[in-house]
Amino acid sequence: MKKPLIHIGKIAQRTVFTCDRITYILLKIEIQGELKASPGQFIMLETGNDSYLDRPFSILQLRERELSLLIEVKGRGTRKLLSMKKGDSVRFKGIHGNGLGPIENYYGKKIALIAGGMGIVPIFHLVSQFNITGGGQIQLFFGARSRSFFDALDKHLQFSEVLGGFNKYLVPLKETGKTVVDVFREYVEKNGAPNHILSCGPEGMLKSVQEFIMETGISGELILERRMACGRGMCMACPVMILDGEADIIKMACTKGPVFAVGKGRKVIF
Repeated sequence: MKKPLIHIGKIAQRTVFTCDRITYILLKIEIQGELKASPGQFIMLETGNDSYLDRPFSILQLRERELSLLIEVKGRGTRKLLSMKKGDSVRFKGIHGNGLGPIENYYGKKIALIAGGMGIVPIFHLVSQFNITGGGQIQLFFGARSRSFFDALDKHLQFSEVLGGFNKYLVPLKETGKTVVDVFREYVEKNGAPNHILSCGPEGMLKSVQEFIMETGISGELILERRMACGRGMCMACPVMILDGEADIIKMACTKGPVFAVGKGRKVIF
């Protein structure tokens, strides 16, 4: 197996904000050379000399020589990023994983994008590409704990501006008492089902989305979140069980995912 490609970049912008007692970091990294990535793919970011393992982060946006990440601060590795500042050097490995297919695959289709919390990251990457090149009939359903998360993304990512041409349904759980999948099902009852679903978020949400896909017989792609140690399929830390017809198949999320096609007898075993 080839050694992973190591990239060296410089922090061009580091913004920290807090919502519902959770701290987030918006990190923009100036990169050397050209880097290409599909929505859903990720990097393994070094977070300091005292952190033995790199941390996997989905790509929020990739434009010319700038890579953007949205990071939820959870443990020692991500807390180390709080001490970094503009101009600091960073190292990362990648690009890793299998992402979504070419943007042209979604043209002319009625597509539902369903995101929960930090699951918005790869969805935002996808929508940014649509915003540049055009696309089909797209509905975005985005759930979060409270409206403050939407407001923060508006402030720091120009969220509404990027999504200006799309129909979007923002679902703050604390305010509505409904999950994003509840709101999506209500929409379908009135307007009919989409041709295809793309979804990323907490496992419980993805399970509900998959149930809808299996009920209706449409196609879908789930972007899974898994703990990873190497990003190369060597540590076997991120297995995903797939039921394909009558066959059970184990795939590593880091190499065969994190995007997994579901529907028509194929599903993820949660």
